Amino acid sequence: MPLRGRTKIRIGAGALALFGAYLLGFVPQYLRGRQLEAELRAERRRIEALESGAKLASARDLASVLFIETVNRNYGAAASRASEFFNHVRSIVTDSDAAHRDALEWILAQRDSVIASLARSDPAAQKQAQEILERALGINGPLRPP
Repeated sequence: MPLRGRTKIRIGAGALALFGAYLLGFVPQYLRGRQLEAELRAERRRIEALESGAKLASARDLASVLFIETVNRNYGAAASRASEFFNHVRSIVTDSDAAHRDALEWILAQRDSVIASLARSDPAAQKQAQEILERALGINGPLRPP
């Protein structure tokens, strides 16, 4: 039996009302989801910046301990700390931006000289450790700006 004109209009109006109700529920949720995704991206960038800052702080701490060990003429412990320090710097140099990378690569270039001086128990290692500490303390901020 064919549908009458009025029945068709009612079915169409009902379908349109159902679709409108769907959109009224969907659009706010969609916008809220986009807002939450943007907030999540911002927080992830902030976390990355904090993590890279923590890595640099760890490098500064290791450089400080290296310097203290050389000042105390404890060359065996200083050599161990130097290896730990240079390995740490090598691990973070690839995560850094160009401004930090230059300073970190300069520090890495001093590795062989510092290790050799410490192995010989050479008092000149103290000056080398001091230069490295000064350079490490001069590196501020996150490895990659957010």
